Order: sequence, then structure tokens, then C-alpha cells
Amino acid sequence: MHQLGRLTVELAKKNTDVHKLIDAFTPEKFNAVVLATKSLCVTSNEIAKRTEFGIPSLALKIGYSIRKCIGIERGLCLRKGDLKRNEILLGFLSILDLEWSVRMSSNALATLQSRKLSSLLTGDLIKLSKFLEFMIQETNNDMEREKSFQNWSELASLTLSHIILFNKRRSGEAARMKIEHYTTRPSWQSKGVAEIKESLTEFETKLANSLTIVEIIGKRGRKVLTSVAY
Repeated sequence: MHQLGRLTVELAKKNTDVHKLIDAFTPEKFNAVVLATKSLCVTSNEIAKRTEFGIPSLALKIGYSIRKCIGIERGLCLRKGDLKRNEILLGFLSILDLEWSVRMSSNALATLQSRKLSSLLTGDLIKLSKFLEFMIQETNNDMEREKSFQNWSELASLTLSHIILFNKRRSGEAARMKIEHYTTRPSWQSKGVAEIKESLTEFETKLANSLTIVEIIGKRGRKVLTSVAY
């Protein structure tokens, strides 16, 4: 019930007449309950986008716990013969049944599903990256044993695939990279790249210090920085 305690505190911030959670279980307060729950769980609530929950599981737990709380409160009301209070609780519960899934649960579930897919995708990319690194090493060994067009073509395709994956670039941009772009690249410590360094974030600068940076011509003739881990 810890999450309901947090909900009560959040409700009390903007509703001076809410001293206990059950004070909010009226049809008139339903919107306030929704807003308080969103305040606890939501990360993004832009008009043009679906509501994104920072803690989607909390939104689902709060909905379940509210129903449980109302069930307990209704039981107490019926035992005391307080039929008026029971009707108020039923009114709140009716709105909960009609609107909670649309305004809260569906978005929370969508966020959970999106994160699950993103997690799976990241794992797949890591596996693919390791596979490409292994195949590049194997094909490079084949090239050292036999310098053939077939081995060269396979090594070039694998290297290009790894560069595209690592930089998350369009295949067309990465494919424009030539050997001369790599061999004539400016030293990262030279003064000639000062302007490039100024355009990078702190993280990108650290990454550039440990990798090889190559400039290629991207879409519409613009220069594109490409990281190469070789």
C-alpha cells in the first residue's frame, strides 16, 4: 500500500479537502486522482504524443490498489448501513471502470511493451555486432592467407555493415566512404579539427578520443563524421 500513501500525499498538495485517501473516492474527485497518479508516474505528456510513463508499473499498481481499497471501504459502509456513502463509492467505481483503462492503463501497458521491445532490440544489436566483429577477424585472416577478390569483397561488406551498425547511419552515407577518406583523415590532435571538436558533446568528444574519426560526404553534400573502431 506504499504507492497509495504516495498518491494521498500528491492529492493533498492540490486538494485541501483531501486528508485521507478515501476522501478522494467521490465522482467529483476522479479527475484529481487521475492527475495525481500521472504526476507520480508520467515522464512525457506532450499533446502530439501518447502519454509516456516513467514508472508504468506504478500506474498499474495504483489502479489495482484503488479498486481493492474501494472494495474494503464499501464493505465497511454496508456493515454500518451507510448506503449513501456506498452509492458515492459505486459512482467513483463506475467512472473508474469507464475511464481508467483509457486514461491510464493502456498508456502504461504501451510504455511497458515499448521498453520490452527496445530491450530486445538492444540485445539483438549487441549479438549482431559481436558476430560481425568475429566474421571480420576470420575474413581478415583468410585475406592474409589468400589475397583474392572474393575475400576482399566479403571483408569490405562485413566492415561496411559494422560501420553502419556502429554509427546508426544510412547505408548510402557509409557506403560513400573510400579508402582515401580513411588514409587521409586528419589527426584528431591536429589544429585542423578544432572546429569539429567544438561541435561535439562531451560524450562524443570522449568517444572520438578513443576511436578513429573519418569525414565523409553525406546527404545533400554535407560532411558527416563517422566513427571507425579500427
